[in-house]
Amino acid sequence: MNISHNETYLKIEILSNGVVFSDSALRYALQVGAKVQNNIYNRPKGASLLRPQELLIEYGGYETVVSCISPLSSRDPVEIDYQNHRLYVKNRLLIDGVSISFVLEPDYYKRILSTGEKVTKYVSSCGYDELNIIPWKGCAINQTCSFCGVNTVARTANAYDDARSISNDIQLWLNHEGYYISSLKEAISIALQDEVFNHHAHVILISGNLSDELLNVQSEIYSRISSAILPDISNKSSEGLIAVMAPPHDEAHLALLKQSGIKIVVFNLETATLATNQVHTPGKLSIHKDYYHDRLLSAVSYFGKGNVWSNFVLGLDPLNDLLETCDRLLSMGIVPSTNILHMDEGSYVAQLVPTADMIINFSLSFNHLLKQYGYKPYYCSKALRTSLTNEAYENRIVFCD
Repeated sequence: MNISHNETYLKIEILSNGVVFSDSALRYALQVGAKVQNNIYNRPKGASLLRPQELLIEYGGYETVVSCISPLSSRDPVEIDYQNHRLYVKNRLLIDGVSISFVLEPDYYKRILSTGEKVTKYVSSCGYDELNIIPWKGCAINQTCSFCGVNTVARTANAYDDARSISNDIQLWLNHEGYYISSLKEAISIALQDEVFNHHAHVILISGNLSDELLNVQSEIYSRISSAILPDISNKSSEGLIAVMAPPHDEAHLALLKQSGIKIVVFNLETATLATNQVHTPGKLSIHKDYYHDRLLSAVSYFGKGNVWSNFVLGLDPLNDLLETCDRLLSMGIVPSTNILHMDEGSYVAQLVPTADMIINFSLSFNHLLKQYGYKPYYCSKALRTSLTNEAYENRIVFCD
């Protein structure tokens, strides 16, 4: 029998069924300044831009953050209401003692740079304590991933052509790179003073991909950004600078990324087998069947075991296939993780979101692998909004006879 602590039980219920809010809960979110959909990352299918982005759940001193993913009509979504000065769950048992609150908009979201631009043009927060640096919006991959709606979101933000425009004329980026880096450094300086980063920050350089033929150039851009901002983040970043990107074509560019001060590189496979790759990540496959696998293995020799990561979407592959792939990567010093499949605006995935039992069973099995090889989950429970890796690792899900 699997037992989860009350806060983790609620997070699992939201991730497997979605969440809805009463009118009073939405009014309360507006009143307290809840962080709303930032129109940078994927957005829940059908969600208003004013819909809260995340919930902070606390039980017995343990805190975790969950993404407010879209409700699934085929299941029983979690209902959040607000009465008697508190948020509560209307339609679930076993959540006694759980405190629910909205993740609030950080103060730096309101700040303005010396250029007159918003700080959030350059940095933003995902979960509670991630600091995301996104040089451009949108993705120029030649075939989009089935579960990803990033280009739909970017189009809504009038930025759909960012990655494509740069790919068509790289001089567009080079002409403004100096201005961008100067503004980014100021934005980071302001953001890291916010109380959400009092303890630590998970600093992540992330964007959609440039076109396939420019992946070396993308790594060069990342390297120049990294070299410039490293002094600004070194006192707060708990892991050092993390770069989430498509891997470069040439191995020499892995050395360039390392020399720039990037601590961890993340080349996301997303799918575990060739069959699911062909269906869900055709753009990654079109470069070369083994391209991502080969670059992940090469990166270990530059960044070291444990400093090369790759993410999967839990729900696209059969669980056994996914666990076998995770086992193989861990044996090579590559640390995988998973985000649970959720329905986003612009995605075309036809898979069903994993059930609570599937999420729990995978999380426990994956946690066993992590501990067997001596690795820890990514980030912390307040950063990973659609993953249970931290909760499993910290024994918030346990197996009992």
